Amino acid sequence: MLGDVSTAFPKGLAMKEWLKAQGALSGEQLPIVDARHNLNAANAGALDWISVVNTHSLPTPNARAVQYMTFNTPIGAVEADVCGRVMFSNVHVASGLQNGKLDDPQATFPEGCQTTDLSPQQKALAFMLLDLSSCVQKDDGAIIVPK
Repeated sequence: MLGDVSTAFPKGLAMKEWLKAQGALSGEQLPIVDARHNLNAANAGALDWISVVNTHSLPTPNARAVQYMTFNTPIGAVEADVCGRVMFSNVHVASGLQNGKLDDPQATFPEGCQTTDLSPQQKALAFMLLDLSSCVQKDDGAIIVPK
């Protein structure tokens, strides 16, 4: 399955450019193994970073399934009182699959390891975790300084 990386806000664009530089994109999209559909949309104020089309969704075929989403907290606070961020990840990154081969957890290291690099979705998660630890920012990129 291929995920669409949002470029509707500066950090989303930065993520897409970084993933492209890491060789994690297939064309302009992020390959996602074992995508889930546990979240349909992000409310106003939240950012939908990556989503996929769920061709099996009911009752609405081809509904968007959010894979990565963030929002600043406290929700509804004025800018001066915003001091945190929440990240939702709907991607499961521990498949251990690389080039069609599974890692063998019973074998000794390094013989049991097929994985030689992070998967595209693991690279996306790394970007999100680094963003989570950065300064809280508005969508336009301005830094929010907590009281």
